[in-house]
Amino acid sequence: MAKRRLIKKINEVSDEELTQEFDFSNDPDIETTSTVSSSARIAQQEQEINYLREQLESFRAREIEFEKNEEENFRLSQQNRQLAFKLESHQDEIEELKEQNEELTTLLTKRDAELVDLQATTTSTESTVALEELNRVKAQLEALSKENSIAKEQISV
Repeated sequence: MAKRRLIKKINEVSDEELTQEFDFSNDPDIETTSTVSSSARIAQQEQEINYLREQLESFRAREIEFEKNEEENFRLSQQNRQLAFKLESHQDEIEELKEQNEELTTLLTKRDAELVDLQATTTSTESTVALEELNRVKAQLEALSKENSIAKEQISV
């Protein structure tokens, strides 16, 4: 905060005022006798003015850098929000796929059991109806296996 106040005070002194050269020899109110102390004071003031100019340039450069950093921070925070939103939506999608995979696994296990029962029935009775049922269950089993593998691939992605 102190830096901002200092920058504000320095900015109040215009560049024209800083670049003005003072010619004390033309002013009749000022004593024209040159003394060592007054020339030393003038030299000291010129050094202070030069120092203030350098500080002003330095503060302006820092202010520009600070503004650039603020803009970059804002841009990065926006990007972070977008990524967090995408992550949340992908996690929801993964949870849905896991649930679907569990349902397909349960259904697959049930169909496997039915297939074993039908195979036992067809070997003992060898009826054509049982064979048709067996083929139907096999087709369903293959379809469920394909769905399950697709769901597993989606989860792994």
